[in-house]
Amino acid sequence: MWTARTVEALDGLVSGWAPERTVTPVTPPGLAVTVTAAHNDLSPTITGTPAITRPGSVVVASQWQARDTTGVVVWDSGVQGGSGVSQDVPPGTPWDNGAQYTGWGRIQQTGGAWSPWVSSAPFVVSWDAPATPVVTVATDPEGGALVDVTGLVPGAAVVVESSRDDGLTWDLVHAGVAAESTMRLRDPLVAHLEPMRWSVTQYTVVDGVRLPSERGVSDVLVPSSRVSILASAHDPATTWQRVHISQAGDTVWPRATAVHHLLGPDPYALVLRGPERARRGSMVLTARDAQARALLHDLLQCGDPLVMQWCPEDDWHHQSVRPGERVTIQATSPHSEARLAHIPWQPRHVPVEWVEAPTPEIGAAPTLAPVTHPPSPPLVPTP
Repeated sequence: MWTARTVEALDGLVSGWAPERTVTPVTPPGLAVTVTAAHNDLSPTITGTPAITRPGSVVVASQWQARDTTGVVVWDSGVQGGSGVSQDVPPGTPWDNGAQYTGWGRIQQTGGAWSPWVSSAPFVVSWDAPATPVVTVATDPEGGALVDVTGLVPGAAVVVESSRDDGLTWDLVHAGVAAESTMRLRDPLVAHLEPMRWSVTQYTVVDGVRLPSERGVSDVLVPSSRVSILASAHDPATTWQRVHISQAGDTVWPRATAVHHLLGPDPYALVLRGPERARRGSMVLTARDAQARALLHDLLQCGDPLVMQWCPEDDWHHQSVRPGERVTIQATSPHSEARLAHIPWQPRHVPVEWVEAPTPEIGAAPTLAPVTHPPSPPLVPTP
């Protein structure tokens, strides 16, 4: 029960008491939280049991969370309107296999009062991780490296990668689906007389989420390659060609440029060059025959990013590309042009203009079908 009166500041006169009013405190709702989770279930269900004592009040909103053992929120539903008191955690939540979590919830009742946050008992999220593949490598007599993989699950997604810095960074070799428990593929993009490793990761799908195995890593191999290779950046192991660079134009680093005129009697201007941008350049490739030229045409005109690995023995002194360097590029112009009939045309020459491009994400869909490679002797560039 409440009432009030006032006191004048000047003369101290006191008013009479106001009529009494009765106020009934609002009791916030209560909540009990439980979680239903099972092995190989990435979408546990958080369920709340409300306890509302205020007459005529019902649940009008709720909010749910999943937290790890340190209290970090790994998933938050946000405020959900309505009377629902059950929420499935999305399977894409960043769970750790075998780790413990707790479910949390709060509800709002009619009138706006919220319950305090309430936690469930700890629960475990776990799944059957795929086995770690076993990777062995050997020198390919045809050039490059032969990568043999065992311990695969048929139907599992597989990603094969190579490293030239002992696993500090990895480059895509192949991304596909295992047809059998074993796999053999050829990696043409090898560093000449430099130590390399290969790794394989396979993925299982649980609740629509791809979950990786541990990375299986090969022993060190020191391969040999004296050729230039042009390959699809989406899947170098299945779509590639040996190429011979008969000419190489200047390769430049475009820079952002700003000009500042110096004050005073000095008539010169100060030119400041900004950060290096993507490299660009040109080259002329020579195909062995009409079939090789047709394959190069398909590769260059598909619109996909490409991987160009320069011959380790090239001596283009004016290039910003090092001999043997691997660069992701994008062809920027058609390699065949209309020309007058009296100008000689070398049908095996394939001119290419290119610009350095970002490496595509693993799993991005390529537009070019795989290129088959019959056994052939390595094509050695001539000086």
